[in-house]
Amino acid sequence: MDHHLFQQIRKHLYRGELAVALNQMQPLLDTLRNPQLRERHQKLTQDYQLIIEYLRQGVNDPKRDELYAQLLHKADALIYNIETHVAVRDLRAFADANSRLSNKPVDMEQIKPVLEQFVGNVALLDFEPEENKEKLSAQIYQEHHEWISTIFDAIWISQAWGKGDEDFCKELITSPTIDIHDALLLTSAITLSLFFHFDNRKSDTLLYICQQTLDEALKQRAFVGWALTLPANSQLYPQLKSVVKSFCEDTQNVSQLIELQMQIYLCMNAENDHVEIQRDIMPNIINHSNLKITRFGIEEKDDDPLEDILHPDAADHAMEAVEQSFQKMLDMQKAGADIYFGGFSQMKRFPFFYRISNWFEPFYVNHPELQSSVAKLKGSQLMQHLFDSGPFCDSDKYSFALAMKSVIDKIPENMREMINSEEALGAVMPQEEMQTPSYKRRMYLQDLYRFFRLSDAKAGFKNPFTVPDGDDNNGVGELFLANKLFQNTGVSEQLVTLCAFFAKRKLYQPLERLLDFYQDTNDIQLLYYHGFAALKAQDYVQAKTFYRQVLQQQPEHKKALQGYAKACYFDGDYSEAGKAYEQLLIIAPDHMATLKKYCICLINTGNTEEAVKRLYQLDFEKPGDWDVVRILAWALLVGGKQSQALTEYHRLLQNGEKRKEDEFNAALCVWAGGDLAEAVKRLSDYQKNSISGKKLLAELLKEKEMLSTYGISVNQIIMMADAISQ
Repeated sequence: MDHHLFQQIRKHLYRGELAVALNQMQPLLDTLRNPQLRERHQKLTQDYQLIIEYLRQGVNDPKRDELYAQLLHKADALIYNIETHVAVRDLRAFADANSRLSNKPVDMEQIKPVLEQFVGNVALLDFEPEENKEKLSAQIYQEHHEWISTIFDAIWISQAWGKGDEDFCKELITSPTIDIHDALLLTSAITLSLFFHFDNRKSDTLLYICQQTLDEALKQRAFVGWALTLPANSQLYPQLKSVVKSFCEDTQNVSQLIELQMQIYLCMNAENDHVEIQRDIMPNIINHSNLKITRFGIEEKDDDPLEDILHPDAADHAMEAVEQSFQKMLDMQKAGADIYFGGFSQMKRFPFFYRISNWFEPFYVNHPELQSSVAKLKGSQLMQHLFDSGPFCDSDKYSFALAMKSVIDKIPENMREMINSEEALGAVMPQEEMQTPSYKRRMYLQDLYRFFRLSDAKAGFKNPFTVPDGDDNNGVGELFLANKLFQNTGVSEQLVTLCAFFAKRKLYQPLERLLDFYQDTNDIQLLYYHGFAALKAQDYVQAKTFYRQVLQQQPEHKKALQGYAKACYFDGDYSEAGKAYEQLLIIAPDHMATLKKYCICLINTGNTEEAVKRLYQLDFEKPGDWDVVRILAWALLVGGKQSQALTEYHRLLQNGEKRKEDEFNAALCVWAGGDLAEAVKRLSDYQKNSISGKKLLAELLKEKEMLSTYGISVNQIIMMADAISQ
């Protein structure tokens, strides 16, 4: 499937180049040989030619712009339908869904009655005799699962919607007479369709569901789908700007958009969180637990009576270590981390996940494809705990239930009793937290992330968890708020929260992209983050400009002053950096890092005596800080006090945490003292052991001014480098 060609055609449509777009559709139509699509294309071409003909004749038509806009919309719907047909031909998931629909076509008029009948049938199960109840329940859920999965397929591979499709789905999904699980699943089907190609009617449907439903989980599914599928190129849909602006007039809506953006990045960090858990947390749990995993299953370790005698408190310490490790994982989860992705990512190859709808199915124990697991775990409360508790997203709950079926027989009997407790699933979230919009949104995002990260069926969809490739990403990218639709809306008023999140988590590239997009230089906090982003990007001139603007408004803005000092320092503007560090020392006189940087600025501006005085005092007050000794030695050398400098270099190299640069500077100090033989030896050793890859001559020439104060000319520097290299 040539995604690039479809992207090019859409670009022409976004630019209003209808004729070019229609011409580029022709080869696609030739390969499809679909008479209906070909007829629509011919009709569009004829209508456009008619407009052009009237234009040539000089006819003034006041509705010409309106007619042209209508043709552009029809062309966009046509390319959507062509793309769907090509996907059905070229992509496995689309082909499978289309095949299932061909074998079992959906009668639109029967959808709602059948869904409502299911609700009634489930309610009537309570009145069935126990001997019939289980069999009848399995039959009802099996038939319903096939039906709702078929509707899911029909929606996600559907072509461009008409008004009737939009009205039908709005009424159906928000209806109180259908099961909420069905509404959730069908909402995901619309979202999936929008990840394939934007359709304004489908987008409006999601927004309608979000604003009309009273169910929080459904509201969040619709909200996520709507927000993440808004098109970046919205020229064909000018009404979207007012729709988004109106939505963002509610500060609570904006807060949820900001939080959604942060949650996207928390999902994307799942692999890193898994590495941290495996490296720092799990070894602690395993080492201090009383269990061992063997190829025959999980076994308890034998008690060691001698251990109780030698270390009577060891068991308590081990339990405390395990509890601390579990608490750390719980804290990560409360902060929004996806702590279970790493473990469950290996459990997505069950046949259950071959059908695309199951990736988005809300968890319920009566799912027909879980029945063998339910039967295996009969008598255990695990399934109910899994349903009620909230540590896993729905996708992982299914993985867990399916996996337990294969290992339950290998678990010791005493551990099976533990499985019946809620604690068996780990850190269970409080019920009140599980009902929050943030939590329900996070669980759904984790379902989405698993699909886009692990499913083979993701081909053809635009992934909302990756940096978009190219100009036309249809609004799908990890930084979805960097969309023109959100400019000049309430989003900019809460942007600082997102900037602080990016800065705290060291997401400097997204921060820079976001600030480049929202050029609001009036907000002092955003000005600060502009400077912060520029500093991290090593654009020191720009960083100084932004920090200076902040300090003009708030001279005592400590973070801006720190940033300004750093920017000046790294830009080589030591005089200005020294002034900034001097101001910071008034605020915090004993801050060591600031004192050191201030002393370096003093050295580089010729105030070596003041620097030496301060450094001797610091060395006396903070013995063992080898950075102080390092700076002191250099200050003495630059200040012409070679013998004193050599004493400090000896102390640093013999007792301190020496670096390569210390060996180099000590060699310069020896050379400055006139001991050429020792200088040659030290510089030769430095060059042999150095892994910097820099040429010795270039490094020596950087210090030509300092060496000149000891009578060492540039020619002597060149000869020294030649003597060592030969």
